[in-house]
Amino acid sequence: METEKLRAYLTALETGSLSAAAQRLGYTVSGISRMMASLEEEFGVPLLLRGKDGVAATREGEEIAEEMRRTLFHSDLLSQNAARLRGVEEGSIFIGSSSAGYFQEIAQDVRSFRRRHPGIRFRFVGGYSSELLEELKSHRIDLCISSLREGSFRWKMLGEDEMVAWVPRSGKLASLRALPLEALQEVPFIDILPGKDIDNHRILKKNNIRPNVQYETMDSETAWSMVGAGLGVAMHSRKNSIYRGADVRILPLSPRVTVQMGIAFLDERSPAAEAFLRTIGVQGAELKAGT
Repeated sequence: METEKLRAYLTALETGSLSAAAQRLGYTVSGISRMMASLEEEFGVPLLLRGKDGVAATREGEEIAEEMRRTLFHSDLLSQNAARLRGVEEGSIFIGSSSAGYFQEIAQDVRSFRRRHPGIRFRFVGGYSSELLEELKSHRIDLCISSLREGSFRWKMLGEDEMVAWVPRSGKLASLRALPLEALQEVPFIDILPGKDIDNHRILKKNNIRPNVQYETMDSETAWSMVGAGLGVAMHSRKNSIYRGADVRILPLSPRVTVQMGIAFLDERSPAAEAFLRTIGVQGAELKAGT
């Protein structure tokens, strides 16, 4: 079985569209369609649900998607090692980040690495920590910058990030030196990524705080704008409080709350990812397993 068919199938699932998958991989839409038909014929079961809104996996496709990803990972690993034996460097490094602030700290390392290894490409994706760690375990990404979670992965601490409150600068809360966590049960609260396993929800649950949720958004930048418009308050990490606007004031929480941030990766990784980890100073004695 050609691994490019597996790559095309998984890309179609990721993008939700055969045309988007074709554009990303450099094929024609008809070429991708033929690959999908050939793959379904080889497996003997339907793998794609096709509709006006795009494509999705069938039940059978969902059952074997993870095995496909592992197959692709080992195929790419073999190709990189073969290239290394020939004295050629090739491959890609996929990095996920839940923190724009911490990513900025390794951006110089990325630039330096690229100068020494021009044959290695980078791809960056954003997301929240638990989501990215699932991507890591499925070999969709090679490493991620995340807050500490439970799991069977390696993790090197980068530092601590303080959780803060975003409050309207024009309101009475802006005069406080810190916002008590209990206040979130009274003031209108803007919930970011409702229902998702993010640090906000973990911290609120740990402290038995039930916020007065009046608004929900799937986007932190939108939450910032809503706070600036005086609709309510939101909670986020200080490193991710990077949006501009004079209408929002950032307050520490009381009691002070921090999360541990680090780089997560697996024991089994590509030569390219291994080389980059060495570049950013991850040595064998510094590796820490997620607990």
